[in-house]
Amino acid sequence: MIIAKAVKIGIEKIRQDTILERYLKKAITREEAIKLVGMELVRLAERQREAVLEDVKWGLHG
Repeated sequence: MIIAKAVKIGIEKIRQDTILERYLKKAITREEAIKLVGMELVRLAERQREAVLEDVKWGLHG
């Protein structure tokens, strides 16, 4: 029972990550991503992307 639940959760996480990756690569629209994984996860992905870009910018230009 525990293993089955863990597998189910893992599969759902992979599905969400795949959808968010497709959104960030502009393979699907923001609206499509929201429909598939929800506003909260889309906003989180956007904030994470922005943080990475800021870190890279800081690393390149000090």
